[in-house]
Amino acid sequence: MFNLRTLLGLLLASGITTLTAAFMLRNDAAQEEDLLRAEALNARDLIVHDLKVRVSAIERMGRRIAGSDGLTGEQFDLEADSYLRDMPGFWALGWVDTDYVLRHGAPARAERLVGVSLADIGKGRLELAQSAAASTMIELSPPVILNGDQTMGFVGAKSVWRGDDWIGTLWVVFKASEWIENLYFGAGSDMMRDISFAVMLDGEPIYLTPDFQASEARSATAPAIPFGNSKLSVQVKATEAFRAKSSNSLTYIVSALVGVLALSSTIAVFALRGSMVQGRRAAQANEDLTRTNRRMHLEVSQRRKAEVEAKRSSAAKSQFLSTMSHEIRTPMNGVLGMAELLSNTKMEKTQRGYVDAIEQSGRALMVMISDMLDFSKFESGEIDLTPEPTDVRALIAEAADMLTANAEKKGLLIRFCPDNNLPAEGMFDRAYLRQVAVNLIRNAIKFTNAGVITVGLSYEDGLVLKVKDTGIGIAPEKIRAIFEEFEQADGDTSRPYEGTGLGLSIVDRLVRAMDGEIEVNSKVGEGSEFTLRLPWDILANPLPSHTQTDEPAARSAADLKAAKVLLAEDNLTNQRIVSAFLRGTVDRLDIANDGIEALQLYRSGVYDAVLMDVSMPNRNGFETTKLIRQLERDRAERTTPIIGFTANCGKEDQQKCREAGMDDVLAKPATKTELADRLAHWVGRPSTVGLALAANA
Repeated sequence: MFNLRTLLGLLLASGITTLTAAFMLRNDAAQEEDLLRAEALNARDLIVHDLKVRVSAIERMGRRIAGSDGLTGEQFDLEADSYLRDMPGFWALGWVDTDYVLRHGAPARAERLVGVSLADIGKGRLELAQSAAASTMIELSPPVILNGDQTMGFVGAKSVWRGDDWIGTLWVVFKASEWIENLYFGAGSDMMRDISFAVMLDGEPIYLTPDFQASEARSATAPAIPFGNSKLSVQVKATEAFRAKSSNSLTYIVSALVGVLALSSTIAVFALRGSMVQGRRAAQANEDLTRTNRRMHLEVSQRRKAEVEAKRSSAAKSQFLSTMSHEIRTPMNGVLGMAELLSNTKMEKTQRGYVDAIEQSGRALMVMISDMLDFSKFESGEIDLTPEPTDVRALIAEAADMLTANAEKKGLLIRFCPDNNLPAEGMFDRAYLRQVAVNLIRNAIKFTNAGVITVGLSYEDGLVLKVKDTGIGIAPEKIRAIFEEFEQADGDTSRPYEGTGLGLSIVDRLVRAMDGEIEVNSKVGEGSEFTLRLPWDILANPLPSHTQTDEPAARSAADLKAAKVLLAEDNLTNQRIVSAFLRGTVDRLDIANDGIEALQLYRSGVYDAVLMDVSMPNRNGFETTKLIRQLERDRAERTTPIIGFTANCGKEDQQKCREAGMDDVLAKPATKTELADRLAHWVGRPSTVGLALAANA
């Protein structure tokens, strides 16, 4: 009887072990399929978002062409270069007229077909253009092999109308590999690194990861994406790395075996004792454990999906903000620069009022854009402090000087009052400290109609910055509200004192990030005083008392009369603005249309300063700057100051400029005074960055 009962217990344990293993394997398979479907949907969402941006760009280019009187090759090249540079995956752009002849093309690979009829290129191309002419959507060709590149792509055609007249077709060639790889891997995201995937156009593959075809793993396909007259679809397959992350079956089975062995021992004992009740209780406990494990697996799966979605959203948002910042600042440089040039011409009183309104509105728009971009970045937690030795006195003085012109337009005076015994240096994040000071002073100017803005600076167990105004003041119960986004102390003041309501919110977030505090004292009708306190990590010997005679002589625009300046800038409007700003101010201004031409001019000339755009065709500003620094080291010659002149003016962009070898960064749009002052600061001085690079070479 003993042997029979033991045998029955062992048989029962073996059966439970087999069933448990089968259940766990089936549970892992279901989980893997769920995660694959989630990855496919994430990939689809990323393509949908990117296509919206690209369709908007194509339509915007079409509207610009329709708004021009006559499209020249130079105009088309300027438009096309911007899109080819900023939209990875745009392999070529072309303009097809109403006779179905390619009139303009970019880059060089497309120019060779200019003047050729689509009928001679291929029947499919002519049919695509004819279909686009009768449609309001973007019409797509079937997948094609790109000549000279031997990779897959496809052609998009969008008709352009001027009123009721069809004037031609915008021709866009997509390079699938460049588009897809930049989309999924360009932002540094690893969301697709553990799966193989394919992107198909109307069922035909246009992009495959190297291991996709050979893989026999499970796959999942997201719903098709309508794109013009066609459909794009995404199919994903699991890799070994993906299965290793999504499956813990071996662990589960080993755990189950241990549990079942323990259970079998219990069953054997119970079998010997002849008690079936305890066996049923053990089986129930095992079932409860299984249900608990299933709930845990579901929670883990949901967390993984949320993490993937968060990464995807963050990457898309960062790319969108970076693109929008450059896209807005570049034309605004033209608007504000031309408005400033126009304001220096002879005009009637009414005309001057119109120009002043354009300039004031444009600068208000730039403040709003900067505030919104900063706030969005801070909302995502991207406050990365970089403390470095900082001359606080000089930094706050610079912030006050930046806003002096704004104050003078309202008849206000900015008075800077630093403590003479202020320590020489402290450890601060220069960019963020400057931004806090600028926002506080700008806020004081905004809400003050007459009087003085006083900027005080002292050391009291840390940095103390005080900004006091003689403005409208704030009621005590409203003081906390002014640090909330999109809030002002009184709704009635929102019209005369327009703004985004983000400046003080940004100040509050930055101060807290720097372990500081800010307080406000205010009386309605008398003014307000903002007091900022920050820890001062490193103290050096105090500076001697400063008097008027102690300050170094200010460098002015007069120092530029004999200066020779090189401008590297591909935008014609920006070239015209800088030329007009510096006419009569410098001795000579040479202009390079791209990085290659800039390096050639630098090799053959001697310059006192270089204004370097960052985003240029053929060779960008970073590469050009590095080559200039290398040329200086090879020649063992004096280093020339290089000033980055760019619409990409975020903190990360400025860091990249300095890492490339630039001494300073001037953000677009810039006024004539700002440009002249920045040049006057550097002309006659050797490049500090260039000297450091030469010393380390």
